Amino acid sequence: PVDDMPCIDIWEHGDVLRRQIYSSHDPITMEVDSDEDSLMNEWDDEEGSYKIGKCLNQDFTLVCRFGGEFARDADDASKVLFRYVNCPNFLRRGVLELGMAEVD
Repeated sequence: PVDDMPCIDIWEHGDVLRRQIYSSHDPITMEVDSDEDSLMNEWDDEEGSYKIGKCLNQDFTLVCRFGGEFARDADDASKVLFRYVNCPNFLRRGVLELGMAEVD
């Protein structure tokens, strides 16, 4: 099992702006977010998998970083576990499951 839930942030990239559209942890308290959107999300510590119920409409970047005591280190690149960048135009419709071969 994985001891601490990782932090997941998703950023959408528009023509000019980049905006955060999802974060697994509240940016102020760094506690696991519990708003309405998070009801569609599911963390499985036994498998180390995390399902996010978020529709992606523009180019996006998903960043996964260490949680737990390191959750506040959002700007520390050494705490990043992986990044995934893609465009929804090149993805099939429906649920996207990222395996180890798709992330860097």
